[in-house]
Amino acid sequence: MYRLLAVLSVILMLALFWGSVRAQEEPELLFGLFCRDSDSMISVMEAFRDGGYDKEDAVANGLVAEGKCVRIPELQPIGLYMVIESVVVGKRRLYGLARDPNSEPVFWGQGDYNDNSI
Repeated sequence: MYRLLAVLSVILMLALFWGSVRAQEEPELLFGLFCRDSDSMISVMEAFRDGGYDKEDAVANGLVAEGKCVRIPELQPIGLYMVIESVVVGKRRLYGLARDPNSEPVFWGQGDYNDNSI
């Protein structure tokens, strides 16, 4: 249930900010899994691509235990700006998140990616 809510929150975040990412005036309140570096989040994305939610959850739990990722509860969301749209792994895109719209990412998150090109 928690994973579903986290995924849905990221999907909603992406739907709201698909256009110009740096144009945000206010931070978005977000919750779910966030990693401290892009490589850790990419490993979570690859786990989902290769084995679905169960493998993703196992990899994410390991990274949380190592202190490379954190889970932000729904009842305590944090305000973040989406500052970077990065690589796509399977059907997910990597996003850099920062506390200030003009700074470097402090967390990395993921969201569904739909390639609407012809």
